[in-house]
Amino acid sequence: MVLGKIGMGKIAIMFIVVVAFSAKGVRGQESLIRELDYRYLDTLIALAKQNYPRMKILQEQEALSRTDFQSSKLTYLDVFNGSYIYRPRNAPAVNEINPYLINGYQFSVGVNLAGLIRKPINVRQAKRSYHVAQLESEQYEAELENNVKTAYYSYMQSISELKVRTQYAQDSKIMFDRIQRQFEQGEVELETYTAARSELSSAHSAVMQAEVNYLIAKDGLEVLVGIKLENINKG
Repeated sequence: MVLGKIGMGKIAIMFIVVVAFSAKGVRGQESLIRELDYRYLDTLIALAKQNYPRMKILQEQEALSRTDFQSSKLTYLDVFNGSYIYRPRNAPAVNEINPYLINGYQFSVGVNLAGLIRKPINVRQAKRSYHVAQLESEQYEAELENNVKTAYYSYMQSISELKVRTQYAQDSKIMFDRIQRQFEQGEVELETYTAARSELSSAHSAVMQAEVNYLIAKDGLEVLVGIKLENINKG
């Protein structure tokens, strides 16, 4: 008969525990999507694009490539060179000191044919480099946006999980207190009391792990957006 009481006590405890945990877990999972704030998520993505170092590097590289491309189009004049000389108008023409036929200012223009041929090639190369820099920025921008979304979802999941674990630990404490009183009054066996106490300890450990998961998820999201989440206005 005692064994029957012990067995029924353990079964009752485990049944209540499993049902309570399962119900809270399902509610937490079902509520996660409803808890998502997509306007806030857009704010996080914008902050990440503004603050994340890798994004800044690619933006600077794109700006440099754009400047190089614009400069390359302005350097066509480099293939031309001009010069002038001045001979006093009262100097005698054609002598050993001044072997020129014309007095006054004399101008000349030269053309670097090799440079003239290479110039369009250089301009096209600069344009390609600028285009590649644009594509790299766009690619990483998309990756960064996806990373922020993933980090945000993990962060929200950690909050939901912490709520579930905390509530379960509170319920376990209530259940343990009730069983402890019954044990002290001789209404339940030692094994039932020990099982309840073990379950309460496991619930507290689960809360601590959930808190660690929350902190890790929060830190990971803050690394991407560049500022503390507490400093972001959800307005």
